[in-house]
Amino acid sequence: MTDTITKAKRTISTLSISIGYQTLKNDFARFEVSKITGKQITDACNAIGISNVPLDAEYYTTSWDNYKEIVETGYDIIKNFKWLEDKHDCENRSSEMSQFCSRTALLNTCAQLYCEVKTANGSTFMHWANCVVDSNANMYIVDCDNNCTMQKITSRNFTIGTWTYSLVHIRIG
Repeated sequence: MTDTITKAKRTISTLSISIGYQTLKNDFARFEVSKITGKQITDACNAIGISNVPLDAEYYTTSWDNYKEIVETGYDIIKNFKWLEDKHDCENRSSEMSQFCSRTALLNTCAQLYCEVKTANGSTFMHWANCVVDSNANMYIVDCDNNCTMQKITSRNFTIGTWTYSLVHIRIG
């Protein structure tokens, strides 16, 4: 009997998640989506001195204002699953944000961004965040591990709050 109840709870949970994603997808369908080329993405990366790993033939994006709303919604979900070293840490959370944007808004331009971070206390670590490429080929950092910090990227090295980022590459697609 317990096994049957557990399976029923799992089914209800799965359906709830699926309905939630479909509801968000229907809501985000109001946003205008545009295509940008891999060359535009490579040029934007080259302009700030980082490499990119393109995975798709075509890239779909939207305006920064629209993307910001999508990302904030994704963060509202991701922040409920706390950071756990080696189990649910930066690379998992950045992957979740990329997948959220793809799953709910059909955008493949929320990339995983690999960087080195230096903190105010002098510690240094390698880190995964996200890089959103908007419809104007502008790039923005989105960091779920730094309170969903969002900022336009204009150079390879920059500071947000007490973290100094040095960008290495993006994995997009």
